[in-house]
Order: sequence, then structure tokens, then C-alpha cells
Amino acid sequence: MSNEIMNTNNQENYEITKTENGKFQRKTIYKPFSSVVAETKEQKIAMINLLSEDSEAQPLKSHIGHQIELADVIFQPYDKLNEETGEIEFGVVTYLIDQDGLAFVTSSKSVYHTLKKFFVVFGEPHYNADESITVQIVERNGRQHKYVDLKLIG
Repeated sequence: MSNEIMNTNNQENYEITKTENGKFQRKTIYKPFSSVVAETKEQKIAMINLLSEDSEAQPLKSHIGHQIELADVIFQPYDKLNEETGEIEFGVVTYLIDQDGLAFVTSSKSVYHTLKKFFVVFGEPHYNADESITVQIVERNGRQHKYVDLKLIG
């Protein structure tokens, strides 16, 4: 049996698929978001460089324990074809930008979901220094592996 997309169960934020073993799974469809407003040519160039060059942002997983006074957030969704199963896999790259303009990047889906929870309470960024929230980069134990996440500390 091959994977089938259950079209009757597609929702705006996820899709339901039937796996080869007959079980169903829900896949999140991530939404793009950017609190960065690039108005000048220089700002637009900096934004493109951030989103397209790995060297512009530091890997979040390399900074476990570090605190970030959050100014801006960017969600950049992607999808890819799993060549073995034929399934479309959805993911998201998240950029966190601190008050000094330093950028951090992760593909951790947990960071995306955690930030969305923060946005419900604090509103979406851009946060200036007076209203910014401070998060700590943490490593959590999952069912099969460790993963990067954020903890709200201020």
C-alpha cells in the first residue's frame, strides 16, 4: 500500500496522511513569517544574505544555555520530497535576532511551536528593548533523541 493524502482531512495548518501500515499521521504545514521590515536597499541585501548564507546566522544548537533578548523572528518554511517513500516532508527554518542584531538559526520544529505560543501571549515581534522577551536556549530529551528548544525566562 502506498502513502495517500487524505484530501478530505486537509486543514489550513496541517494535513493528514495514511502511512503504509494503515495508520494516520498529522503533518504540520508551517507558515512564513517575518517581523523584520527591510525598507532600504541595504536592509534588503542584509535580509537576503541572512536567509541564504549559513555564515550570517549562528546555529542555535551551538549556544545551549545562552540567553537571547529577542527583537525579531523569521520563519522560513520548506518542503522536500522523501525519495524513499514519495512523501512530501514539511519543515521550517527559524531565525531569532537579538537586540544587538545577532542572528541565530535552527530547523528545530519545537522552537517554531514554542515561539508561536509566546506570540499568543506577548504578541508578534518586532520587540523593542523595553518590550522584548528573553529566552534561553535549552536542550530537551525527546522520545528518540535530544532536541533544541526555548525557555522563557524574562
